[in-house]
Amino acid sequence: MLRECDEIVVGEIKKAGLYQKILAVVRCLVAGDVSGSDGRSADLRLHMRGSGSTFRDGMTADWVPLPYEC
Repeated sequence: MLRECDEIVVGEIKKAGLYQKILAVVRCLVAGDVSGSDGRSADLRLHMRGSGSTFRDGMTADWVPLPYEC
């Protein structure tokens, strides 16, 4: 399941034109019951955080905002 999520994340990042700007995206699949205010619930959540660097070696990095559309 995580591999499927990874394919979707990488594909959406490429579609958004961010693939060359992002150094790494940490993805974490979290299990647990989550209920939304509108009554929806889910057993799994995918958390993502992108990081990028202005240096080629990646020694310093900062977070990269990922569009919600991704």
